[in-house]
Amino acid sequence: MEAENLHCIFMAFLAGDSRMNLRLEQLVEAASAYVDKVMEEQKAGVPLVAYTSSFVPAELIRAAGANTYMLCRGGELAPAEKALEYTISSINPQARALFGYLAEDMDPVAAVAKLVVTAYYDSHMSRISELLEFKGVPVCKIGIPIDWKETYSFDYYVHGLRSMLRRVEEITGKSPDPELAKTEFEKTNRIKVCLKRLQNMRKGKRIPIDLESVLQLHEICPLLTEEKDIRCLEQLIASLDEAPNIFAENAPRLLLISRIAAQGDTAILRMLDECGCPVVAEVIDECVCISDGLVDLQGDLIENFAKSRYSEVLPVSAFQPSWKQRFEKIQKLICEYGIDGVIWYQLENDEIYDMEYRCVRKWLTDMGIPSLKVETDYDYSDEKLGIKRAQITQFADQLWKTGR
Repeated sequence: MEAENLHCIFMAFLAGDSRMNLRLEQLVEAASAYVDKVMEEQKAGVPLVAYTSSFVPAELIRAAGANTYMLCRGGELAPAEKALEYTISSINPQARALFGYLAEDMDPVAAVAKLVVTAYYDSHMSRISELLEFKGVPVCKIGIPIDWKETYSFDYYVHGLRSMLRRVEEITGKSPDPELAKTEFEKTNRIKVCLKRLQNMRKGKRIPIDLESVLQLHEICPLLTEEKDIRCLEQLIASLDEAPNIFAENAPRLLLISRIAAQGDTAILRMLDECGCPVVAEVIDECVCISDGLVDLQGDLIENFAKSRYSEVLPVSAFQPSWKQRFEKIQKLICEYGIDGVIWYQLENDEIYDMEYRCVRKWLTDMGIPSLKVETDYDYSDEKLGIKRAQITQFADQLWKTGR
């Protein structure tokens, strides 16, 4: 089925124009230009604040006079192994990789940050945050309470955000400008609307974009701060309204569920596109643009951001209780998007997601929906990739044969 899908993609390219590809390239260039800009401005005295989670309001940091850089990298074994001298191997590889990027300066942009903001709701990032602090990295930690339905938990989170902004103020010498903050959130809201539109577009039979490109957009979006770049994103999404289908019309449709979409962690996920089964919907908890939660521009912007990310959107797996609510969302996506199979993509040693999958697998089985759990340790040797490819290919072949 892989050859059939590649032929379909080639024919779609011949049939359509290259506006989508051109605009995606422009966005990649815009993201690169943003990184160059913050590096140059850092030399000129504009401080850089790196952050590791979508629970951190970059818009308010920028409104306080600092540049921002989202460090959400993964897919590389060497940075993750750097942490093993100081911590246990049962920490998931993405959290351990952050140690390598930050404490060992393996990310050249984050290495010049005046402050690194980490947000955590489990022991993995909590331990790594403390380890970074021990190694002398200028860390500001924000604890995210897992009992997310309680008022005091929301208040605790908001308090953490206010404390973080005071740390930023110590660096920049000023608090967030309210009007500039509104402008920043307005831009982010426009980005969220674009990604929501893209999400809804994939409900139909015509799938004009592959998973790798969708995840690339999520990587790029935190770096789009200029008006011209956001307009380019809007134009790209609009161009997809008339773009051709790049998958076979009868191809089985997949739902991807994952903790995180880390930049660079595409070696395995790319195989889903290659197997000819389009991923038409995702449930991803971290390092993506959460398009369901727009920020209200009136009132307290700190509280409004907290509501949009913490209490008014789908809870992450670590939040309790949440699994039944999360599965209700999965059920809704299965119905609305005509899902034939579910891919559960998990970090090694991520015990909370491992426990949740046991429940989800049973509930999916009761629905008659097949699922495949794929686990990554960031070791992408030919041998290990071959095993993952065989898993995915076998699962996809079964979906093709059964018509689901």
